[in-house]
Amino acid sequence: MIAALLAGCGRSKPATEPAPPSPPVTAPTPDPAPAPDPKPLPTPAPATAGDDLRSESSRRTLKLDELRTRLEAYLNAPGPSPARERLSTLLSGWGVRGRDDGRIATVPFVEADLNGDGRPELVTALNVWGEWKGTPSGAAFVISGREGSYRVDRSPTPPEAYVDGVALVGARDLTGDDLPEIVWVAMDHGAHTGSARVLVSRWAPGTLENLPGDMWTTFAKLEFDGQEILLTGGTVGSAGAGLTQRAATSRYRWTNGSFTVADRRFTPSDWGYHRLIDGINAESFGRTADAEAFYRDVLEPGRPALPLEHLPPESREAFGHAVTAFARFRLGILLVQRGEGAPEGPDGPYAGLTRTIVTGGCKGAETWGSANPGFFEALNAPYGYQNYNWTPADLCSTQLPNMK
Repeated sequence: MIAALLAGCGRSKPATEPAPPSPPVTAPTPDPAPAPDPKPLPTPAPATAGDDLRSESSRRTLKLDELRTRLEAYLNAPGPSPARERLSTLLSGWGVRGRDDGRIATVPFVEADLNGDGRPELVTALNVWGEWKGTPSGAAFVISGREGSYRVDRSPTPPEAYVDGVALVGARDLTGDDLPEIVWVAMDHGAHTGSARVLVSRWAPGTLENLPGDMWTTFAKLEFDGQEILLTGGTVGSAGAGLTQRAATSRYRWTNGSFTVADRRFTPSDWGYHRLIDGINAESFGRTADAEAFYRDVLEPGRPALPLEHLPPESREAFGHAVTAFARFRLGILLVQRGEGAPEGPDGPYAGLTRTIVTGGCKGAETWGSANPGFFEALNAPYGYQNYNWTPADLCSTQLPNMK
């Protein structure tokens, strides 16, 4: 048995060997076919709008219209979160937060029914980089519609570039149409002085417009009084601007299709020069009784015109005479218009101005002013460039003049 197995394993050579197999017949090898072009790699899918928008740098480098489109895509991307939560997450990731420094209170976004259809819209204000490197360009955005079909509209940009960007204040009815408008601010900060421009926008499905009105001031404080906007500020922080300047509160009201100043009042002051300015300002808004009271204050015996340190030593006496003469002239014009006599006053270097009330009126006063330039040299004496530059045309004007 073992021997048979060994024989089967080739340990012994069989007597007759089988013939070796014939070599295979090989057909002629044809010329190789040209290799096909490599299969193109699949184009990677673009990042989703949501992924792209979550990057601060990508948001900043977009143009405002691109940001609007991507924001719309982000809100309409499939997912369980409603638009409010998605927007809140996005703004939080970008660091868009509300603030309240006691001057202007802002919020990241707000919900308001802007067109009265019973469904609130989402409102926000966002910035991108402007044409100047590092300068934001911003706009207000309104998100409307329902899940899967949200629409994003944006406002026009502010009329100037603002390096601190834009921020949302809120939504409230300021035009009396029983629908809320969007209130937002564009802010800027220079070397020594900050400023803010208040914008009011109106939305209808598909359109977002900025309403007319130039509401701007420095070191701005923003408040509301019913449907009116109170904007306080107006000083300049530069040391060269001078100490005579004061802040003022302007009351803006929607009138004849625009936000215009309905009244303006300066920070109270006991100095005679400031009371003179308060009187002219009161006249410009039709408050003639207030104006008369201010002019009479200037004429009170012993009331100083300004602190001495506001004036060059050589101009202090002449400045006091000029302020008194100017206040007496303005009071006299009001009294004559009311049918009363002009106020009497002591003779002084500028007594001729008072006499023009009855001899030539405002035209005579302007002629007198042109012939007496020393009066304006005295009146324009306070230190600093942020002071009024009085001219003969301003003697009877109810508008305060330009600054130096």
